Amino acid sequence: MSADVMVRDVGKTQATPNATARDMPPTDYSAVEWLAWRPDGMRVAAALSMPSDGPETRSSIGIVRILDPRSREWGVELKAQPSLHDSCLAWSQDGFQLAVLEETGVAICDGLSGSRVDHLEVEAPQAMSCSRAGLGIAVAAHSADGLADLRIIDPKDPSKPRRIKVPPPYNFVDTLGWSRDGLRLAALLGGEGGSAVSIWDFSRSGQQESVLTWSLDAGLIEAPNLTLGWSSDSSSLVVAAQLETRPTEPPELHDGDVEPYFASVLWRFSKEGPKPLFFEGEGGFFGASYSSNGEVISCCTGTALILFSAGDLSFLQRLESFYTGLRPVPLPGSTPGSETYISSLGFTICHAWSPDGAWLLAGNVGGMRLWEAERLQETER
Repeated sequence: MSADVMVRDVGKTQATPNATARDMPPTDYSAVEWLAWRPDGMRVAAALSMPSDGPETRSSIGIVRILDPRSREWGVELKAQPSLHDSCLAWSQDGFQLAVLEETGVAICDGLSGSRVDHLEVEAPQAMSCSRAGLGIAVAAHSADGLADLRIIDPKDPSKPRRIKVPPPYNFVDTLGWSRDGLRLAALLGGEGGSAVSIWDFSRSGQQESVLTWSLDAGLIEAPNLTLGWSSDSSSLVVAAQLETRPTEPPELHDGDVEPYFASVLWRFSKEGPKPLFFEGEGGFFGASYSSNGEVISCCTGTALILFSAGDLSFLQRLESFYTGLRPVPLPGSTPGSETYISSLGFTICHAWSPDGAWLLAGNVGGMRLWEAERLQETER
């Protein structure tokens, strides 16, 4: 761990008392798996998973609903069934259509009526992102030969996708994200070579110029988690990840009997290279994002949103993101360390800033929590 990495314990920070949140529950205790704001910030699409055996259990069955954040009312339900991976929803540049990642490809739906307009067939898709510059829909999939299949599809001519080579030794694309100007494509990569971040540059005439790839420390990274957060000027990227060992301890202290220590790393990638920011604390980060004006970096811990200054990375606020206000508790008869050990009701899965800078939204198991971004900025001063 380099000397310029900052060490903090975010678990000991206090929640901001003046940051009043509004709670908006979906029906049937749905878990909010992914959020996608319409480019004008007036609507947000939510991919919801429905409980299979009650509110404590999440299933892979998905639906997509459109929410008006101002009235806090649900609108149409799309005629699509999302495959609940990261980056499974994306709006078109004009905000009229919504792309939904399904098990058999990408469904194109009308954003007003919810009806299906088209379907782009892709075998075993895993991630998707739409370019705001009109360069197409980037889709990552599993191929039969075990290699990563990354392509850019033009919805007007889907028969001729542009193939993008994923740098070896990585053979899996976890998450995709176009930059805000739609000219750079970032991907979280995985495989036997560990984890990495790649950025492809299409800024000149829409042609691929270069690819930059940074390897993340395979001995520390358990898995890159969820969102790729581009800055407002598309010059840098933040990625949240989890650690499985405490990096400040010598390796010989880990003799196999020590329980894994889950902590968090926030990486910022730019032309100057990657800069890690380490936060010591239990849990881990579940996504990182820039605010719409580029002044704030937000990270989700599952129970709170942590806000930092994008300039000097100083701590700004801690927002309680639990929808229910309940803390996870061990489930009766469960085994410590198992996937079912902790009740997930209220756990925060994702968060997103609206493009117009008006809102910050957290998606939870059981509902959503909304903040007015302007009021958050008032509490910082």
